[in-house]
Amino acid sequence: MVTVYNKKCLACKHQNIHEVLNKCPICGSSNLFQDLELKNKRNCKNRNKGKNLVKFPNDYTIIDIETTGLSAEFDEIIELSALKIRNNEIIDKFSTLIKPDYAIDQFITNLTGITNEMVKNAPKIKEVLNEYLDFIADDIIVGHNVNFDINFIYDNCLEYYEKNSLMIL
Repeated sequence: MVTVYNKKCLACKHQNIHEVLNKCPICGSSNLFQDLELKNKRNCKNRNKGKNLVKFPNDYTIIDIETTGLSAEFDEIIELSALKIRNNEIIDKFSTLIKPDYAIDQFITNLTGITNEMVKNAPKIKEVLNEYLDFIADDIIVGHNVNFDINFIYDNCLEYYEKNSLMIL
């Protein structure tokens, strides 16, 4: 028997296994566990990205991005969009495609609907990121899986502008 605490099964990705086991309770695989705490410490960057709210506000900006993959370190933003909301009404919109350094693969095109043809004349991320940040300003940021989007935006800010804080209130 193997004692597994706060682990993830590498075969089926089942997380937070806190039992004395010799195999994953979901898929039955054995000896394929990853320590989540070590992974989180290893991949954690010292980021100042704000906090969560308990009460939903009337004024905020909804953001959404599309990327060439899941890694903020290795993949690229291919679309930036945002809606500025005041008193629960849309008052302004921001949307632009981004030309990546590398071709968009077919999987990403199928997922996002964004093709290499669509981005061939689009600006580079460095050319539009400041405008996007100015649009968001110091608003509360809302979005689906917003931590994913914030990580990409944050890392691009650090790379291109040395701006080191985006605040999610």
